[in-house]
Amino acid sequence: MPAPKDEEREVNPWTEEEAAQFLECLEASRERKVYKVLFRLLLVTGMRFGEAQALR
Repeated sequence: MPAPKDEEREVNPWTEEEAAQFLECLEASRERKVYKVLFRLLLVTGMRFGEAQALR
């Protein structure tokens, strides 16, 4: 039996304005600082969430 094929998903990255708006909302939130740092890292580097999870 052949392996199932992965479905291709369309990638729609945020615009610079959308990213800036997200960061503004994040800074205004009461989330823990570690989450703020994580999301900044993902946005600035283009890293995927799974890649960030592997960091030590």
